[in-house]
Amino acid sequence: MPGLALNGVSILGSFSIACPADVSCTASAVALTAPTVGIGANGVEEIFLQADSGNTADILVGDSARQTIHIAAGFSLTIPLRDPSKLYVKSASGTQTLHILYRGQP
Repeated sequence: MPGLALNGVSILGSFSIACPADVSCTASAVALTAPTVGIGANGVEEIFLQADSGNTADILVGDSARQTIHIAAGFSLTIPLRDPSKLYVKSASGTQTLHILYRGQP
């Protein structure tokens, strides 16, 4: 079975990882978008979010109406979600950086 080694951790199985550009978060909530390369026709299965370690405020995550889940600088969150456009992010204050990885079937 093919696998992937990521930061010294071996992951078994057949899947694809897509790494889009980082999201610059401000006080206005924005929807995430699906990656345009790296994920096959079956789409996204999981989204990994990590707040940049240099952030000075939390990233807030939620739906279009409310973003109430906080991700502090350097911390991460994994969400099993097929449609990234259902997930909205913003910063608690200022402009912060959010790193995103999408996982899905090739």
